[in-house]
Amino acid sequence: MGGYRRDRTGLLLVDPYNDFLSESIESTSRFAMELGYHGTLVKDATAAFSKEMMHAAHELNGPTFAHAIVTTLELVAALPAPRKEQR
Repeated sequence: MGGYRRDRTGLLLVDPYNDFLSESIESTSRFAMELGYHGTLVKDATAAFSKEMMHAAHELNGPTFAHAIVTTLELVAALPAPRKEQR
């Protein structure tokens, strides 16, 4: 079972058991999108049983529940810089 964190900016889904995309993460992401959350699918952080299933997850199913489909490098580049602590 994955974990989640909800804050003012959205919902971050983490799957420590490496479940396949077509299972828990996809259904949870779809439900979150229906609730108004912005979804991002990270292509190189997902798994599937075959190349065909991976293609379907990213090219066919992904656009139905993810607002953006990116690589890990693209996601990291888009993150805001860490805030400096004030003393």
